[in-house]
Amino acid sequence: MKYSLSKKQSERINILKLLFSLLVIYIHNNRSKIKFSDAVIKFDIPVWFEYLKYLVSVVIPKIAVPGFFLIASILLYKSDFKWMDNIKKKFRSLMIPYIIMNSFWVLAYAIFQKIPQTAIFFNDPDNIISNFRLINWFHAYGIGSRFPFLYPLWFLRNLFILNIFSKIIKNIIDRMPRLVFIVLVLFSIFSPDIDFIYPYYYFDIVNLFVWCMGYYIVKYQYSIDMFDNNVIVMIGYVTTTIICLLLKESDYIYIKLIIDRINIIFGIIFWYSFITFRLSDNLKKTLNRYSVYSFGIFIFHEMMLTFSIKLITRLFGSGLLIQTVEYILLPFIICFITIVICIVLRKISPGLFNLITGSRIK
Repeated sequence: MKYSLSKKQSERINILKLLFSLLVIYIHNNRSKIKFSDAVIKFDIPVWFEYLKYLVSVVIPKIAVPGFFLIASILLYKSDFKWMDNIKKKFRSLMIPYIIMNSFWVLAYAIFQKIPQTAIFFNDPDNIISNFRLINWFHAYGIGSRFPFLYPLWFLRNLFILNIFSKIIKNIIDRMPRLVFIVLVLFSIFSPDIDFIYPYYYFDIVNLFVWCMGYYIVKYQYSIDMFDNNVIVMIGYVTTTIICLLLKESDYIYIKLIIDRINIIFGIIFWYSFITFRLSDNLKKTLNRYSVYSFGIFIFHEMMLTFSIKLITRLFGSGLLIQTVEYILLPFIICFITIVICIVLRKISPGLFNLITGSRIK
């Protein structure tokens, strides 16, 4: 099965991946407290700031990870592939970085926890490496736990598992495309939150849904540009986003869940069909140039972000002004620094860079 993406479509997808990487940083920048070895500092957050953080770190960026799954699905299914060849490729591009980055940060924590000057920033009571038992080492690599030590990397683990089942998913859809589609839509919108085989493996139904939708797009040759400038999509996204904000403190959990999932679907479409479509040509060129480092941003940002927040809080306190400036600007700064790290590492040690990032850049 062949599915073609034009050069412009591929560039827009790459830009979207870069924007999604920034949104992921905003998700992880939503902190209500910071743990030090000698204290836990809780932030005093006024209502307006709480709603701002809910919008910018929850409602808007929750499309990022499902968006990554959708893109990965389309890119996989758009060409015929042999299962074993794909697994070998995905092990190199997903699991090797997964193992390396988890191992690096476990080792870094073990070292910094022993140094008095740095221990205060790394001695999280939940992650004292010297206290690890065998089960903790399994959990550190995401075996028998929801998240690995470097917790954003759960996405790589789950994406690899989806690749393992990619042929099975394809065959099921091919046999009963209409029935499977109806079940997926109903289940993804109306089912309660379910942790499949929890705690041994965590998977969100929305991520499974968008993965399957990626194959439907390829199977039926739908153009990903079909919703460009679609007013209904814009109205649907804005409306459901406002409703999500209004329901923030609501006790109607199930209604919130349904609106939340509909908002994700509208959001993914909106960010591609409006945001990447309406960017100026010069901005598109700039973003596309640095989009090759999206994966590097994803795997490098978390520990740098956590350390930066701790350092800022230690040096300048947790006043509202400091919180506001840090919250708004720090994700952009982290994004910039991680891109610089990628550029420098790629230049001085291309082999190591390719190993860590899964040989994504030729």
